[in-house]
Amino acid sequence: MAFSASVGALQAFEGLKALTSSNGKNIIDWAASTVEFLWMFVSCYAIALGDLGTNEKILYSSFVAYTSFGWVYGAYSTFVQGSEGKEVLVISKLVYVVSVIFGFYFSSYSIFILSGNGVQ
Repeated sequence: MAFSASVGALQAFEGLKALTSSNGKNIIDWAASTVEFLWMFVSCYAIALGDLGTNEKILYSSFVAYTSFGWVYGAYSTFVQGSEGKEVLVISKLVYVVSVIFGFYFSSYSIFILSGNGVQ
């Protein structure tokens, strides 16, 4: 659960960085994306095991849903922008805002669960 909080903080940081910087991706961004990608499969595995409390189910399910929607949006954007002849994918600032909000939510909810609060 502590690593979940770290993943959420990483997402929030990445979103804030993308909103405030015009630089391209660097090695840290790629590493963070890899961690988030792998955490998707960890979340799926945790859900599949089924030995989770209500809070954990909500937490992991929300990460899977968020990441899945992100992949669908990315594929759709690539298709649309590719068909328009764009060579560089343009990502809306709204996507980064949603990333920041989700990162804060995911990190906060993880900490909330770690503190022993919530639905049992």
